[in-house]
Amino acid sequence: MKTLLLVAAIFGSPVWAETASDWRIQHSQSLAELTQHPQFSFYWEAKPSPTRAGILRFLGDQFVNPEWTPVYIARFEDSQTPQEVRYALIDLIGRSGGDFTSAILNLWLEEADPKARALMLDLVKRMDAEDARRLFEMAHKDTNPIVQEAFYRNLPRQDTVIEESWVLDGLQSDSLEALEMAIRTAGWLKIDSAFQPLQLSLQSSSPTIRLRTLRALERIDPTSTAQLKAVEHLTQDADPKVSRAALQIITP
Repeated sequence: MKTLLLVAAIFGSPVWAETASDWRIQHSQSLAELTQHPQFSFYWEAKPSPTRAGILRFLGDQFVNPEWTPVYIARFEDSQTPQEVRYALIDLIGRSGGDFTSAILNLWLEEADPKARALMLDLVKRMDAEDARRLFEMAHKDTNPIVQEAFYRNLPRQDTVIEESWVLDGLQSDSLEALEMAIRTAGWLKIDSAFQPLQLSLQSSSPTIRLRTLRALERIDPTSTAQLKAVEHLTQDADPKVSRAALQIITP
């Protein structure tokens, strides 16, 4: 009875079983079994610790255990879990070594918090290519700037499945953070079709964007970049990092 009550509390009415997707049925079965484990309370009640960077993280080898991935997922879904703990659980779900992909792909659709969705994108490095693409496709349609920044930042981690058009879209972003990541990704992946649209960002009012753009253009086509009038103009930029980078590009 205790097991049934706990599962019902996490997943809602027992009616869920009639309409749940395969991943949730399998997940709930694993969770029900784990509630009988003598260490269940420890993993259900464990708290993350603050790191030097000021974020919460579950520390200790005992947490990197695929057996307990269903518990981490259930805690993430539990409405009583504090938001900062939920963020730490996303990281732990990815590090646990368990099968989490189906859960993340489905939970993404239900998640209202953009920061949580952004953190889910950090898990693509541990997904296979097909599942990573599915998550990217959903993230590309997400207009929240926090999610967009994470989307463009994570594209190089699964570069065999991305669409160049995604990066080109990012070069038109109104969010400086998302734009910066799109510029970096265009350069890192050496996307030739980005060379022309990137040049518009050389005129950005943000010195960070101008600097990122110089580096991206040089990585894509150093010879053509060195011949751009806009790059020559930036050798006189008010920002010393930008002017130095431009000078290095045009200097033989």
